[in-house]
Amino acid sequence: MLLNLAKRPVLAALLLLATALGRGLPAQEPPAQIVLQPCKAAPADSKIFCGSLLVWEDRERKAGRRIRLYIIVLKAIGKKLRPDPIFVLAGGPGQAATPFAKSLAKSWLRNERDIVLVDQRGTGKSNPLHVRPENPSVKLQDHLRPLFEPELFRKAMTRLEKIADLRQYTTPIAMDDLDQVREALGYDKINLIGSSYGTRCALIYMRRHEAHVRCAILKGVAPPSFRNPLYHAWGAQQALDRIFADCAATAERRKAFPELRTKFEEVLQRLEKKSVKLELVRESTKKAEEIEITRANFLSGLRTLLYTMQTNRQIPRLIMLAHAGKFRAFATWAIRRNAGLGGSLALGMLMCVTGSEDIPRIKEEDIAQECGNSYWGEARVRSQMAVAAFWPKGKVAANYGKPVKVATPTLIFSGIYDPVTPPRWGSATAKHLENSLHVIVPQAHDYHGPCLEALQKAFLDKGSAKDLDTSCVKTMKAPKYEVDR
Repeated sequence: MLLNLAKRPVLAALLLLATALGRGLPAQEPPAQIVLQPCKAAPADSKIFCGSLLVWEDRERKAGRRIRLYIIVLKAIGKKLRPDPIFVLAGGPGQAATPFAKSLAKSWLRNERDIVLVDQRGTGKSNPLHVRPENPSVKLQDHLRPLFEPELFRKAMTRLEKIADLRQYTTPIAMDDLDQVREALGYDKINLIGSSYGTRCALIYMRRHEAHVRCAILKGVAPPSFRNPLYHAWGAQQALDRIFADCAATAERRKAFPELRTKFEEVLQRLEKKSVKLELVRESTKKAEEIEITRANFLSGLRTLLYTMQTNRQIPRLIMLAHAGKFRAFATWAIRRNAGLGGSLALGMLMCVTGSEDIPRIKEEDIAQECGNSYWGEARVRSQMAVAAFWPKGKVAANYGKPVKVATPTLIFSGIYDPVTPPRWGSATAKHLENSLHVIVPQAHDYHGPCLEALQKAFLDKGSAKDLDTSCVKTMKAPKYEVDR
């Protein structure tokens, strides 16, 4: 019997006995229903429910290990309720969706629709595939280390293979999981909102389950044709070039950041000859630790600072300070950003996705073409490819990288300062979606603000991008660059 828990949360909350995490369930098939109960950390009157769904790890064979997908449903709280919920798809790959429940609890998205968050297999509380040292002793310097170190991943692979078949953690399999969640919750049509890698998830879901998608909102598009991490160096270069152009465009900025590109290149040349060592106080312990800034980790840290407008606006002053031999501000921002990023990603799941879907499609001539004219060069691609060489690979269709062509109404946002999924990818995606609208905004890899909120609300209300009034975009302005006072 299929329980329509989307319409009967009270009944779902009473079925506590059935939450015995699979104990006593028949071995042949996972349960078809999801049992929801009020989340422990949520207020009693918040209408926020937690639950899980047991699925086959190997969906094709329907045999062997079963994994439990962790789910949070934030029930709509307005007076006018709509039957089509919003499924929010997280980025990464490797980011979990359910940690966003706290911020979404007060979101306007809940006014009329349920919000459903599912930790994708391999992330969050859904059999997470984390890559960590066996006895971690994290120092500040560790947050400046390369993200992909083969020896670390080899050790992690040995450990993870005891709890997971690493070939079964691809995007298409995960999106079939998501459709099973939709069906078990009793929803017919759903709306998708995806950011970054979450846009690929949305596109793959639309390709495989188009009949169940009412509309989709994609922010910072990483379509199947996007071969992660092939374009990271190019994306960072175009974002930094835009900052250099901004800082040369007005007399005020030229005065604040004179000859910024030249100074940046001089910093790189100095670091190439000799690294910089300094002491930095760890915020949690208030104790000083020595760190070393090299050309490689300076560039790597700078790339992550390009992702948000808050840190993007710091970059000119950080370059000016570094040119003056002062790296403390850069190190503080970069370590804080890298620590947050690393802590939110299940890197084993990231390798399952990129090692199966992206890296096998990268050719040598592609690397030279996409990475050649960039400060960042080939380092990231080469390091991730080195891990992919031994990481287990899942099966994907031969035409996986082809454009997704569906009639689903789709609203696409791209940011001109985005260092990883700039408008290049939004345009390429929109070209093949017949009912889409591509909106380019003066933002980075984070998309927010009253104009974008109004556009999303109007789009969701109509279920169509046709005749959507985008005039507010013309009034949007990027924040000013920070200047040392």
